[in-house]
Amino acid sequence: MKPKQFSLLEPNRVMTMEQYNKQKAQRKAHRLYNIEHGLCLQCSKLAIKGQQHCSECRNKRMAYQKTISKFSKQKAYNKYYQSNSLKFRDYYYKKHYGITLEDYDNLLKEQNNKCAICNKESNKRLLIDHSHETNKIRGLLCRNCNVLLGHAFENIEVLEKTIDYIKKWRMI
Repeated sequence: MKPKQFSLLEPNRVMTMEQYNKQKAQRKAHRLYNIEHGLCLQCSKLAIKGQQHCSECRNKRMAYQKTISKFSKQKAYNKYYQSNSLKFRDYYYKKHYGITLEDYDNLLKEQNNKCAICNKESNKRLLIDHSHETNKIRGLLCRNCNVLLGHAFENIEVLEKTIDYIKKWRMI
């Protein structure tokens, strides 16, 4: 008795090996015919010269491939990052600030896990504040205080004017 084979085109239909090979040969012949005559392999419309697909099918395939590859790359990176996040942080701190993760933890303990400006504890990781002129680390700040300094361009006059402005409108 010959082994049965499932059809790729009709999943519920069982066929013999001869029928399967015949169907496979027909698909190959159809593919070769389309390539010879410049027709799209997917929809049999006129294909782009030198290509195997029409512009519509090509755009669909490219969009699909972009989403698949982008998603799988991002997923693999996220998985790797999650399992090696301490290595990433250590590398980043060394590269940008010249300190190790241990130095960061010691600085955090010195500040009692609080922001150096507002003195509040944060649920999120504190950011490293450093002088852009000397590259020396000044302390750890919460996101709000770090943004405040950044928007004021670390200019003492701007910060003093900001304080005067708040005091002026607090009195009213």
